[in-house]
Amino acid sequence: MGDLSLLPKTFWFSISVSTLALCSAAFPAFAQDSDGEAVLAPITIKASRVGNAPESVTRNVTILEKEDIDKLLTTSHSLPDLLGKAVPGLALYTGAFTTYGQGLRGRSALVVIDGVPQKLNRDTSRDLFNVDVSAIEKIEVVHGGSALYGNGATGGIIYITTLQGGGETRFKSRIETGNSLTNFGGQGANARFSQSVQGSTGDTDYAFSASGDLNRGLFDAKGDRIAPEPSQGDLFDTVSGSFFGRVRHHFDDQSIGASLIVKKIRQDSDYAADTTVAGLPPGTVPARAVKGLSLDEQGGLFNVQGTIDYRHEDILGGTLDAQVFARRAESRFYPADARAIRNRAAIIQSYFESDIYGGSAVFNTPIPLSEDVPVNLMWGMDAQLESSVGPADLFDGTAFDRSRGTVFNRTRTTLWTPPFDLDQYSLFAQLEVKPTDRITVRGGVRQQWAHFSVDNFTTIIGDPIAGGSLDFSSALYNIGVNYEFIDGVSLFADFSQSYDLSDIGLQLRQAPRGFNLTRSNISPLSYDNYEVGIRASVGDFTGSAAAFLSKSELGALRTENFILVQDRDPEEIKGIELAASYRFNDQWSAGGTFTYTHGERTAANGRKIALDGFRIPPIKVTGYVEYMPTDWWTIRLDGVYSGSRDDAFNDRVAFGGAKVEDFAIFNLASDFKLERGKLSLGVDNIFNEDYYNVYAQLLRNSNNTSHIKSPGTTFKIAYEVEW
Repeated sequence: MGDLSLLPKTFWFSISVSTLALCSAAFPAFAQDSDGEAVLAPITIKASRVGNAPESVTRNVTILEKEDIDKLLTTSHSLPDLLGKAVPGLALYTGAFTTYGQGLRGRSALVVIDGVPQKLNRDTSRDLFNVDVSAIEKIEVVHGGSALYGNGATGGIIYITTLQGGGETRFKSRIETGNSLTNFGGQGANARFSQSVQGSTGDTDYAFSASGDLNRGLFDAKGDRIAPEPSQGDLFDTVSGSFFGRVRHHFDDQSIGASLIVKKIRQDSDYAADTTVAGLPPGTVPARAVKGLSLDEQGGLFNVQGTIDYRHEDILGGTLDAQVFARRAESRFYPADARAIRNRAAIIQSYFESDIYGGSAVFNTPIPLSEDVPVNLMWGMDAQLESSVGPADLFDGTAFDRSRGTVFNRTRTTLWTPPFDLDQYSLFAQLEVKPTDRITVRGGVRQQWAHFSVDNFTTIIGDPIAGGSLDFSSALYNIGVNYEFIDGVSLFADFSQSYDLSDIGLQLRQAPRGFNLTRSNISPLSYDNYEVGIRASVGDFTGSAAAFLSKSELGALRTENFILVQDRDPEEIKGIELAASYRFNDQWSAGGTFTYTHGERTAANGRKIALDGFRIPPIKVTGYVEYMPTDWWTIRLDGVYSGSRDDAFNDRVAFGGAKVEDFAIFNLASDFKLERGKLSLGVDNIFNEDYYNVYAQLLRNSNNTSHIKSPGTTFKIAYEVEW
C-alpha cells in the first residue's frame, strides 16, 4: 500500500502462549442460544488451551457462538457494530473505519485472533476489521484488564476463534444485499457473498472460507448522503475480499496445524468531506459530502496472518500447546488538513506498515499434591517482535482550498512515524486450586520485558531527532475466586494487574526539537483492576452482574489541540455491567444489558477532572424481544439506548469534551426456515431516527467535518444454505 517497506527482521522461534488471559478457559457466559435467547451456557473454551469447569471462572465473560453472530449480522453494519450492541461494557460502534472510541470498561480492548494479538504499538484502531465474519467460529470477550496477557489488555480481551473444521464435509453459502430506505437506489446499495467448507479426511481436519463485499454510500434519515469521515476513514464505496484456510493433522496424542487469514479493503469514492462546514461553530451543522474527490490512493487495509500450531495431549501428565506466527499489517487513512497544528503544518495522508513475528507455548500440568484437592499449573513463555514505519503523503494546500477539499495533489512522500523495532518477551505461571467442588481459586504472575529502538530521524516539519532505545520490565499479578454457593448461582471476585506500552510511535512523530528518547519520561501504563460479581442460571432465567474498579497512578497520555500532553495524571474508572434473559415459553423470550461507566483523573492541583468522551461512553442499555409463531418463523425486535453525558464538557475537557445527547434506535429482524436454506430480513433504525452517534457528537476532528449523521432506515435481505 505504501512505497516504503520495512527492513527485514530475522525471525526466530520462541515458545509461549498468546491467549494467556483466557486461561480461565471455561465460562458460563452471557451469550445467545440458537433461538436468540441470552443464556449463560456452560462452555469449555478450546482456544484458551485449558479446559475448566464452566462455573469456575472468576471474571465477567461474554460469549457469542457462530449462530449468534449470524443472527446479529442481519441488523449490523460490521463486526464492531455487532459487538457494540451485544457486549455489556463495550462502547457502541463509531460508524467509521475505526474502533477509536469503542473501548471496553473505559480502556483499550486487546483483539486476539487465533492466539495472535492484533495490537500494534502505533495503534491504528482497526483490529476488528482484520478478519471477515464468515471465518469466525466464536467470539469470547473477557471483561477487565488482564494480568496474564500482558501488553494491551487494559480493558479486556476480545478473543476471536476462526472455523475449526472436522466432522462430515459441509458447505455453507450466503448471499445478501441491502439498501437505504430513505434514498433507495444504486448509490445506497450494498452486496455480499461468502462461501465456506469444513470437514475432515482421514486424520486431517480442514476449514476454508472466502468472501467479497461491495459497499456504496449510506444516507441519513432525511435522505442526504452521509459525509465521509475525514479523521479515521470510513467504509463508503469500498470493495473488500477475504480468504481463510486451516488444516490440522492428528497423530497419536498429538496434532499439528497451519492457518492463513487474508483481508483486504480498498476504497474508491467520488465523495469528499466538504471543508466549508469547518468554519461554522462546532456541532451546529452536519458534515456534508461533496462530489469530485480527486485522490490517487484512498483509504484501505491489508492484513495477512499465518500460524503454525502444535498440540501434545500427554506431556508431563498434561498438555502442551505451541504456536509460531507471522503477520503483515497495512492501513491507509483519509488526508487530514493539519496546517494549523504546529507540529504538522501540512495536509497529510498517513499510512502505516508493520511486520510482526512471534511464538507461543503453554503447558497445562496437574500437580499431584492431594487426591481430594485438585491443583493445576499453567506455565509458559511468549515473545513478539514488531517492526513498523509510518510514511505520509503531503498535498498542495492551494489546490485543496480552491476545490473545497476535493482535490489532493501530492507534492512529496516523507516519513511521519520513523521506522522502529519493538521486541517483547514474557514468562508466566498460573496456579488453580479447588479446595471443594464449589470453590475455585486462581492466582498467577507474568513477567514482561520489552525493548524499543529507533534510529536518528527527521520529523515531518524538519526537526532532527536523535535515535535511541528504551527498556521496560514489569511483573504483573492476578488472583481470583469463584464460589458456587447454591446450584446454578455463583459469586466471583478478581484482582488483576494490566499494562500497556505507551504509543511510542505517536510520541515520536510529535517529538519536539531536542527530544531525547533515552532520557524521556516515556513509561508503560500500569493498572490495578478489581471486580466482584454474581452469575445465575436457574430454570429459564439467566443473568449476571459485575461491578468493577480500575486505578492507575500513571494515567494515559491525553490530546489537547491535537498535541500530546505529557502530564500523566492518576486515573480511576469504575462501573457496573448487568445482563439478564428469560424464556417465558417455547414462543416468547426477552433479555437485555445495562452498562454504566464513570472515569476521572486527578490533576496536579488535586482537582478531579472527567475523562474525555472517547474514553468514557454514556450509559448504554440494550434489549430484545423474540417471538416464534411457528417452528420455521422467528421475529426479533431489539433496541439500543445511549444516554447523555456532559461530565467532560462541564470540566472543560478540550478533546472529546463535547456534550453528548441521548438517542434510542430500534431494529427488526425476521428469519424464515425454508425447505432448503434460510431467508433473513433485517430493518435497521425502523423508526428512521435522525441522530448523531456518540463518536460524531464528540467531533474527532474538533470541527463539523466530524459531525456526521448516522444512517436512517436501511434494510438487508440474505439467503443462506448449508449443503
